[in-house]
Amino acid sequence: PPTNATMLFGGSEYNGDNTEGATMPHDGKLVAATLHAENAVGNFQLRATLNGVQNASYAMTFSSPTVSSPSVIETFYTTPMAFSAGDRINFAVFLTSLTQLEVLTVTFFVKFD
Repeated sequence: PPTNATMLFGGSEYNGDNTEGATMPHDGKLVAATLHAENAVGNFQLRATLNGVQNASYAMTFSSPTVSSPSVIETFYTTPMAFSAGDRINFAVFLTSLTQLEVLTVTFFVKFD
């Protein structure tokens, strides 16, 4: 399997349609994720989804960004989320009080077995 790969995907998942996502080419584990929101006002929580099913154990809670804290970084190293080849990983909005958001970037890191 590849030791270094970047996967880019997009789509509007805001309304809970989690049929999209990055399809994993090999078995592996989700080990970390970063979240960056530009011009966000309000709070929200994203949860990792596996094949469209949210998992509360892999959540990122975001409070309105400040100059000193513009992003959220979550590490799941101690209990990474396992996936199989062909599974889809995505992130879904679970809770939100956002009144403004221009750009949301989620980057997640996986380790293939």
